[in-house]
Amino acid sequence: MSVTRSARQCLRSGLLPVLALLLILSALAAGCGGALPASDSSGLRSSAQLRLVAAPESDWQASDVEISLSPLGGGAYELSLTSLAAAPASQVLLECYLPQGMMASEAEQLAPQGRLNLLVSGREEVLALGIIAAPGQAIAPGRLLRAVLRPTAAGLRKASKLPPAASCTVSNLSGTEDGLGGFSLGWSYRNSGDYNQDGRVSIADLAQIGIHFGLQSDTFPGPFPAGSIGDVVDGNADGQVAIGDLTPIGINFLNQIDAYRIYRADSSDPVSALRTLVGELPSAEGQAPSDARRAYSFPVPAAELVLGQWYFVEPYELAGGAIDAPSNTVQYTASSLVKFRVPATAGGQIADAVQAQSPSLVMMPGIPGLAQPGAPVVLYTALGGGGGLSPLYLCYYGEAGWTTEEVGGGGNFAGPHAMWIEGEGDDPGHGMVIAYSQDSQKLVQLDFDSQWQYTGTTDIDNGGGVFFGMDVDRDPASGTIGVAHAYTGLGTGSVDYSYLDSSGVWQSQGVYDGETVGGLTLAFDRQGGDPWLLFTHGTINTSGVLSLQFSLEQGRRSGGTWNLSAVPHPDSPLLLDLGFAADGTPQLAFTAARDFTIPIPGNPFTASLLFDVNVADWNGSAWVFDNAYESTFGISLDILGGTATLELNLASDVSWAKADELCYSKFIGDITVGITDFIPQDGSIDGDAQYMRRQGAFVPSGYYDGDSARSFSWGLNPEGQPCCACVRSLALSATDLFEGNFSAAGELYYWQP
Repeated sequence: MSVTRSARQCLRSGLLPVLALLLILSALAAGCGGALPASDSSGLRSSAQLRLVAAPESDWQASDVEISLSPLGGGAYELSLTSLAAAPASQVLLECYLPQGMMASEAEQLAPQGRLNLLVSGREEVLALGIIAAPGQAIAPGRLLRAVLRPTAAGLRKASKLPPAASCTVSNLSGTEDGLGGFSLGWSYRNSGDYNQDGRVSIADLAQIGIHFGLQSDTFPGPFPAGSIGDVVDGNADGQVAIGDLTPIGINFLNQIDAYRIYRADSSDPVSALRTLVGELPSAEGQAPSDARRAYSFPVPAAELVLGQWYFVEPYELAGGAIDAPSNTVQYTASSLVKFRVPATAGGQIADAVQAQSPSLVMMPGIPGLAQPGAPVVLYTALGGGGGLSPLYLCYYGEAGWTTEEVGGGGNFAGPHAMWIEGEGDDPGHGMVIAYSQDSQKLVQLDFDSQWQYTGTTDIDNGGGVFFGMDVDRDPASGTIGVAHAYTGLGTGSVDYSYLDSSGVWQSQGVYDGETVGGLTLAFDRQGGDPWLLFTHGTINTSGVLSLQFSLEQGRRSGGTWNLSAVPHPDSPLLLDLGFAADGTPQLAFTAARDFTIPIPGNPFTASLLFDVNVADWNGSAWVFDNAYESTFGISLDILGGTATLELNLASDVSWAKADELCYSKFIGDITVGITDFIPQDGSIDGDAQYMRRQGAFVPSGYYDGDSARSFSWGLNPEGQPCCACVRSLALSATDLFEGNFSAAGELYYWQP
């Protein structure tokens, strides 16, 4: 080693008496501390510090091993380690810390080779020896190693060191919200070579290789499962614990992590972001099971929670400071301040018991303080609510269950269709509702902010006649919003199309003028191109007998013009819904009325009483039809009483949930009518609904089979399963049925698989 510059000058000049020299060397030795065996007479005994440490797993401890030094000249020494233990060992794990500014060279292991051998001598100030004998063998006492100690040009250096970023970076940081505003960070420990996960790479980590030696992953040569003990000890990530896992210990020897520092940042890039320290977690505080990777959890203090800010962690070594190894970042969105508690199992809930109409379900980013992401948000109108005819309501699911509030700015509306418009950058997005204003008798766009607070109204189209219904879709490619809206008059009907152009201005054009419109559906082609528009039109006769004569019409828009063509079908198509198969092929579902002759003696008559569910697939040039459900009809006569009992089981509404899956509702019950005048006298009609899946043919899926539902509106829940908001009525009057009133209001209902 070297002494201070002033002492060296005195030695060279010969001006310093021998007594003074001894005093200086004694002072240096006292400052270094420690002691060496008496066999060292080179002067290093008075100026150096050697410290021998044995790992707890080592069979021979430091007191069983003797250190000896011999001078070689030029400031170099030969070091020997010899065991004087009384018994052999199965594993020897020793670390010898050298004087400052010195390192070992020409080191060699002199003890017999074990199954695992590791000699670390390339680090300044440390020399380590690890031997683990093969099963059934032992290491006999005697000389263990020799090495040459030489001064280095690096000067003073601490024994531990900061790990390089590549060996300790946290890559699996996650953020979890507790539903009440709390936010916790979680991550796993990583320090390459630290197999016992005590925060430091040392010779003790060799013992973990010995314990798990020969362990292989189930997918060898693939990796072990993340977080498993194999994942921890397999330092070279080759799918097995073997000799190759010694290398990471040698390379990263004494790399140390004492704690993790947690930061808040104003962007997702921790390198360029403005960071704020929010806390520190000692590495020893993590959960450290014996068979898995150490894991950490850090609840972010409430005072440090900032909406929209990003969080990350960095390893920290007390002696050297922070390591330049920021983790991945996670953002606090405060999006789950309310827990979404609707069960994910089959079933549903009444969202609102008022007389609801036209529900529109939106699956959207959560409303902070109201509903979390994936929780249902439903827009609908209600009869007689709020002192008006049909105000617009928002119904969302939050901590208190279902909550309803009026959001339509005091107006009255029909047929609302809601959607969420995603924002860009810092824009959180906003809500939009297309509805028919019954106050101003025109189609309008209602705008809402990210909290679904009403912000204003834009006119779309004046329409023509009495509003009948509409369908809305948004082109997934261009973002264009299209609206098909229908109107009815005295035995007449019309269909118009409106769209929001690239400049944000609504444009409208007529599509059809003619008979009464029965139903319509609009959807942009998922494979690109212009939208599809399908609708039914015809006549309804309820004078003494229910007679329906409807046709199906198809429209395709090309070059700004709608081209219409009839779609032949033997029955009377009514309500319809257009969907798409998984490959983007259009799929049509619709109800259709079939005539049935009631065989009353002497006075048989025919009525449109069989309502079936049909589907159609587009083959590229035409629709190919199939039947999903056939309704049934029965009759029993009481000639003497002059009545007939009609037994009904017929479909009324149908909707696609997703590709090859649909839901339809049914009327089930008995109606007593007069034989002579066919006027309903008595009866009980209940509702039923069925979720069906196509498996060669449409069969019940088991998702839903319960109370009547109609006016279906679909979305995907957090698990990717379809969920539905609809109107549910447990009973329908016979008078409503025979008058063709299929849109009577009912409870707002929400269900999911």
